[in-house]
Amino acid sequence: MNVNPQKKVFTPIPQDTERVGKIVLDAAYKVHTVLGPGLLESVYRVAMKHVIESNGTIAEKEIKLPIMFEGVKLESAPRIDLLINKCVIAEIKSVESMKSRLRSPTLDLSPFG
Repeated sequence: MNVNPQKKVFTPIPQDTERVGKIVLDAAYKVHTVLGPGLLESVYRVAMKHVIESNGTIAEKEIKLPIMFEGVKLESAPRIDLLINKCVIAEIKSVESMKSRLRSPTLDLSPFG
């Protein structure tokens, strides 16, 4: 048997975390399909939280991520957009506009086009 000492071994993701991850992906797909691109991240964040919680899953928004440096808790802690079921982090991103070659087909399907 040839064992590669450089190969990393990963611990499997717990089933509950996988389940929550699927809920988040399904919510993102639904929100994007219904709302389309081009809105503010805050709109997508609220919509995602609504869809996730409608599945009976806990979603907290804009949670401070504590950062410790040399034993000191830094005040400028970054915020997590959504923390779902205390095990999955979702960062919401949006774009101001689509490239022109993508814009036309997208606007045809968008409720805002």
